[in-house]
Amino acid sequence: MISKFKAGLVKFLNAQGQTQLESDLASMTPEKPAQLIRVFALASRRYPKSRPAPTDADQFAVPGHWRVLDWVRVVLLLHAEQVFGGEFIPLLQKLLVSADAEERSAVNYSLPYLKGSEALHDIATESLRTNIKPVFESLAHFNPYTKTGLSGHAFNQMVLKALFIESELWPIQGLDERANPNLARMLIDYMRERMAAKRVVHYELFRAIGGHLEESHLETIRNYFLITHGHTRDAIHLLLRRNLHLPPCSTYIDQLSAIAPMTPGISWDMLKEQYHAKRD
Repeated sequence: MISKFKAGLVKFLNAQGQTQLESDLASMTPEKPAQLIRVFALASRRYPKSRPAPTDADQFAVPGHWRVLDWVRVVLLLHAEQVFGGEFIPLLQKLLVSADAEERSAVNYSLPYLKGSEALHDIATESLRTNIKPVFESLAHFNPYTKTGLSGHAFNQMVLKALFIESELWPIQGLDERANPNLARMLIDYMRERMAAKRVVHYELFRAIGGHLEESHLETIRNYFLITHGHTRDAIHLLLRRNLHLPPCSTYIDQLSAIAPMTPGISWDMLKEQYHAKRD
């Protein structure tokens, strides 16, 4: 992976940047572990903060939201893992002690490409506990680690926290595939708390429940349908249709459709577009 990332990266660096990258990589040797921390911190002064066009990034299997600087830092970390072997994780943990938000975000971007370990999972869950939204979203959004690396418990907590801090759910990798009964129960409990406090529920909550509704949830869903409107009602319709294996769902669909039928052809992608259009 590092060779592919590096080959793509150099296309976005001028001659000076390419020379600097080679120098930074070569400076990391087993005898000089502190060099990783040094070159990682200095990267913000040495490399562009521009963001490649998504089509250019896609060509090299790099997420489109990465800046060139982020790309450099990921390459530095992947190279350091090769150089330092078993000493890499302690070195990475030391780096994080003094890392700023952008540096920690770059570490999160690298997690799917580093060799798996419990220590990496600890780094990920620490980022999910942060109150710094960009750091949280560097792991929660567009990051393959949420789909393949996070434990079920950590994934559920991430989804719930995203709702708490008003971070959108659709960019979460594995959102649909990793829906599960425990998460559904957590989300229904959260929904009931919001309703008791007379607060709105974000429409994406209904997507995150997936196919895991229980009969005990249906009255709560119905009651919220009666007090909400527009795209949120469509989200509830989609949820109920996702759970037709639960016999009462058909009855609820008929009842709620008599109040406000589902918009023809509606989908989660369409709801996202409508939501963004209203915000803009």
